[in-house]
Amino acid sequence: MPVNDAVMERRVERAVADYISHHRNDAANERRFYRGAPTLSQAITRAANACTAGGRKHPHQWRIPRHFLQEFGARLSDSKRVIRKATSFDELHEIVREVGEQTYMIGELTIYDTAHRIGCKLGLSPARVYLHSGTRSGALAIGIHPSRTSVPVKELPKPFAVLKPYEIEDCLCIFKGLLSGEGPDLGTRCGCDGRGCVRWTS
Repeated sequence: MPVNDAVMERRVERAVADYISHHRNDAANERRFYRGAPTLSQAITRAANACTAGGRKHPHQWRIPRHFLQEFGARLSDSKRVIRKATSFDELHEIVREVGEQTYMIGELTIYDTAHRIGCKLGLSPARVYLHSGTRSGALAIGIHPSRTSVPVKELPKPFAVLKPYEIEDCLCIFKGLLSGEGPDLGTRCGCDGRGCVRWTS
C-alpha cells in the first residue's frame, strides 16, 4: 500500500534523528581509523581486509573467508598507483569495483565499503548516495528504483539533507525496517547480511 508523503517524512525524520543520536559517532570513529593509517598501502590493506580498530573483521564482511579478502587486498595493492591518482570518490569506486569483480565473493557492498575506507585516507567522499545490497531495501521504501546504483541527495526526502551522502547510505541500511513500515521502528538488522550485524538503539 502506498505511503503518503507526510507519513514517509515522519519515518525519515525518526531515522535521521536516531542515526545522529546513536550511530553517527561510531561511524565517525570508524572513518578516523581508516584515515589514520600511516600509509596508503596500510590503508588499502585495512580497508580490503575489513579490519576494525578493535582488531576484528567488520560485520559487513563477516561471511567472507579471510583469504578472499586478502586476495582482494593484494590485487588492490597492485593498483596502488592508480588509486593514488583518483581525484573523486566516483573514480576511486570504479577502480575498486573493477578489482572486486575479479575476486571471488567480493560483491557490491564490500566494493563500496572498501572504496569508502580508502577514500577516508585519500580525502575522497561520495557526492551521491550509493546503493547496494545493504541499502537497496531502504531506498526502495522511499521510492528509489532498485535498478539504480546511486542517487543525488536532492532526490531524497528533505529530512535526509542534514546528513552527508555516506551517512544517508548508512541510514538506509540500518533503518530499512522503519522506512518500509515492515519491521521494528528502531534497531533493525542491517541489510548487509553480515552475521551479527545488528545496530541497536538504547
